Amino acid sequence: KRERYNRYGFEGLGSTFGSGGFQWSDFTHFGDFDDILGDVFSSFFGGGRSQRTANRGRDLRVSLQISLEESFKGTETTLSLTRLEECETCDGSGAGPGSSPRTCPQCNGHGQLRMTQGFFSINTTCDRCGGSGSIIDTPCKECSGHGRVNVRSKLKVNVPAGVEHGMKLRLSGEGEAGVKGGPRGDLYAIINVEEDARFRREGEDLICEVPISFSQAALGGTTMAPSFHGDQELTIPPGTQTHKVFRIRERGMPSLRNPQKYGDLYVRVIVYTPERLSEAQRELFQQLAETNEELPTLNGKKKGFFGHLRDSFDQLKKDVMG
Repeated sequence: KRERYNRYGFEGLGSTFGSGGFQWSDFTHFGDFDDILGDVFSSFFGGGRSQRTANRGRDLRVSLQISLEESFKGTETTLSLTRLEECETCDGSGAGPGSSPRTCPQCNGHGQLRMTQGFFSINTTCDRCGGSGSIIDTPCKECSGHGRVNVRSKLKVNVPAGVEHGMKLRLSGEGEAGVKGGPRGDLYAIINVEEDARFRREGEDLICEVPISFSQAALGGTTMAPSFHGDQELTIPPGTQTHKVFRIRERGMPSLRNPQKYGDLYVRVIVYTPERLSEAQRELFQQLAETNEELPTLNGKKKGFFGHLRDSFDQLKKDVMG
C-alpha cells in the first residue's frame, strides 16, 4: 500500500467484482465469446445452435444512476424500460385467431438451407421463412405476425454495496422475449455513480478535504472528518502543514467481493486563511509577525517571514533608484 500511495498520492485501486449474492457472470460477458464461436461453427457445419441463437431475445442495456452513498450502502431501485414481450393475443405464434403457422415447404421447418460445394457444406438462412421454419398465412393483427409487441415494464433491481462507476450488472432473462418460444435475452444495467460534493473515490478508498484554522495547525487540536460511517474525530498534531494527508483506516467504501471489508478514508487538511480580521485578531497576528518566525530557504539559511518581506522591499527600492 505504501508503494502505491507514494507513487500516486493516494491508492488507485481498480474495479473489483464480488459475490454478496451475485455471481461473477453478473458483471461480465463470459458467454459472448462462446456464442460467437458457436454461431461460426454451426453456420459451417450445420449445428442446431444457430437456430437457437436466432430465436433468442435481444440483450438490452440501460443506464442506472445512483449516488455515492447508495453505492456505499447498496440500494434497491426500479427501472422503467420498453421491451418486446410475447404477444398475448396469439401466444407468440404470430398467427391470427383460428389459424396457425405451417411448416415452411422450402426448408422443411429447419429455417436453414444447406448448400454443398465440393467438400464443403454451408448453412444459409431460408429466404422464404426468414429462418423461422414456418410460414404465417393469416398474421395476428395485434403483433402483425411478429409474435411480439412492445410493452412498458418496470423492474426492481438490487444494487450491491460497493459497486463502482462503469460496472455492468447483468439481470439474467430480463431482456427481450425470444422469437416463437425462444429464450429471453439478458438485461445489462450500466452503473453510473454520481459525483459527491464531499468525497472523491479511488477504488475502495475515499478522499476528502477538511479546513482547519491557523491556531489548530500551529498548536494542534482535534477536528471532525465526514464519512459514510458517521463523522470521524481527527487529531491534528502541532505544526501541521496545509495539504497534509491523514489516513483513517476502514472508513472508506465496502469491498464488492467482501462487504464486511472496507477501504480507507484519506483526509487532506487545508489551513484556512481568513479574508477579514477583527481588530483583536489583527493585533494578535501582528504580535505573531513580530516574533519573526523562521522559515526554511533554499540555501539552507533561515530567515523570518517579515525578513523576506523586508528584503523584497529593499530590492524594489534599489531597482527603482537605479
